[in-house]
Amino acid sequence: DTREDRLDVAVTRLKSKVESMVGKIEIKMSDIEAKIGDKMHMLDKDKDGILSQEEMALTLQSVLKRPLTFDEAMAIAADMDENEDG
Repeated sequence: DTREDRLDVAVTRLKSKVESMVGKIEIKMSDIEAKIGDKMHMLDKDKDGILSQEEMALTLQSVLKRPLTFDEAMAIAADMDENEDG
């Protein structure tokens, strides 16, 4: 075996390992995306596929430890909605 042959084998093995790692990461990301999607559906009360500021405000009121008025929760939701698209 020449040095070039050994280098080719090493590169092939490394490429295979990296492809395997990327495949595992993609599977985990799909799983996480599915879990996030499931949670988002629970928050999307009108089931329109968009989490509105009102829906976020209601969620904030129910999950934060400090009691919030609806107006306070709406202000927080508005701050979270940087692109103002819900």
